[in-house]
Parts: sequence; C-alpha cells; structure tokens
Amino acid sequence: VDTQVSWMCPLSGTPHDEVLPGRLRIEVHDRRSVATLPEKSWKRLADWGGRAFDRGPLVFDLTLPEERARGIYREWTARVMTGDWADAVLVAQDGPEVVAFISMLELPEVSAAAGIRVCGRGLGATLPEYRGLFTAIQREMIARRPLGAAWMENETQVATIGSINVYAKLGFRYLRSTCTYHRRLDGAEA
Repeated sequence: VDTQVSWMCPLSGTPHDEVLPGRLRIEVHDRRSVATLPEKSWKRLADWGGRAFDRGPLVFDLTLPEERARGIYREWTARVMTGDWADAVLVAQDGPEVVAFISMLELPEVSAAAGIRVCGRGLGATLPEYRGLFTAIQREMIARRPLGAAWMENETQVATIGSINVYAKLGFRYLRSTCTYHRRLDGAEA
C-alpha cells in the first residue's frame, strides 16, 4: 500500500525574513533557464534522489526490481533540471552546487476551472546535510510566486513526517489522501 497526502498552499507573495547561512542562495528558474545549469552542479542531488525516495509507489511495486524503481527518481530529477519535466524550479545552491530544489508544472485544467494559475505535479529533494533547507525553499516559493501562480499543490508520502510537519507549519491546507494498492497480476506470491 502506498498512501499519499496532498496539500494546497496559497502563494501569497508574502515576503519572509529568513536569511540563508553562508554561500546558500535560492534562485527561481523557468524551463529554459534551469536547463542552462551545468549537469555537474546537480548531479550529486540527482544521484541522491535515486537512493533517497524509498517510499515512492514504484518502490512498493514488488514486480519491479528495486534498483530500477528507485532509478526513476534519479531520472525525474535529471529531467526537472534539464527543463523537460518542470515549468518552474526553485533551486538552492551552495556556491556552484544545487543542494535542494522544488519543481512545479502548471495545471491548466485546474487553473481554468479555478480562474487562477495553479501549479503542482512537482518533485523536491534536499541533500541530507542541508537539513532545514526544505522549509526555506517552501517559504521562498510562497514569496516569489513562480509563474505568477496563486496556488501550489504539494504531495508527499504519509510516512514522510518531516515534509508533513513543514507543510503544516507553513499553513498549507490539507487537500486529500489517496492510497495505491499493489498486487501481482500474474497470481504469483511476492
């Protein structure tokens, strides 16, 4: 069973007073500008994504080899960073290295129905030695309103307590929980 929790966040444009330590900075990129970041600047983060996402739905699919299932998150990160799977990306950099990011895609059908720009379907990751940066990047997303969006949908695994705590602390609104049940279709026992 894979359980996801979805949250909606108003992107209010409200500035924050958080100051990042050292050489850390957060930049907002669109599809074209994120593709200009050299691969060496985000390669370690993509490699980490291939190991860190241990609760994704494909990892729970016992018909897939675990290494291959985890590799999807590495590929997803790489495609975000090349501009293929993101309309906007906030990246946190420590000097030249990308150490955290959150990506987003515009949701055209939801935006049309709501009459405002809504984003979602993103991916985010932070290298483990940059604990706390996930909160900072979320605050920056709220303040900067990438793509001029008014709302952002974020989703996380129910077991990812750290992300859920950040969403709750920042006032995100609980939207829904969904479960995916996995079973072999060939009748074999896993």
